[in-house]
Amino acid sequence: MAGMDRGPGGMDRGPHGSRSPFRAGSSAVCALLLIAGIGAAELVPAGQAQAAAGQPGRAIPAGAAPIAAWTIRWDDYRTILVSAPGAGRIGPGWVLTYHLDPLKGLAVAYRAKVFRDANGAVHFDAREARIVGPMANQWSPDSFSVAGRQVVAIDDHDRGNTGALESVAPETGNDYLKQLRSALAVIQNGL
Repeated sequence: MAGMDRGPGGMDRGPHGSRSPFRAGSSAVCALLLIAGIGAAELVPAGQAQAAAGQPGRAIPAGAAPIAAWTIRWDDYRTILVSAPGAGRIGPGWVLTYHLDPLKGLAVAYRAKVFRDANGAVHFDAREARIVGPMANQWSPDSFSVAGRQVVAIDDHDRGNTGALESVAPETGNDYLKQLRSALAVIQNGL
């Protein structure tokens, strides 16, 4: 973004020296989040304790996750994990799981908290998330961790699974904005 540079601590500085926790170029993402009414208070449910590190979503947040959309394939499903800018170490995220059979379409969708752990793995913590979609009554929300091409999932009943990373759409691409808009539309209309 014109007129922005990095200040101390990696924060962007605006043209008048104001500090911003958001990356330069994330204004479109921020606008979508504001329109959707996503607030920071929704990101950290009260009383939710951190569990042991190593399980998806249970590690201690060490930093903000990259802003991107990850496409994961596992079992008979394809999951899109979408992260967006947040304040601090934890940001908003969305999980959309589709059947591999395109005629069946969406299975479930829900919100998650997104962060990076001390080893650099990205976590989508969806514990106790409210689920929407045709299979909502049959589903327990899956939390995910992505480290390189390795993907691990665990649901609220502690059932684990693994998947294969198919692609990553960075924040700067049209694919990312398409996935973010899709996630917001599905989840906002269903919740």
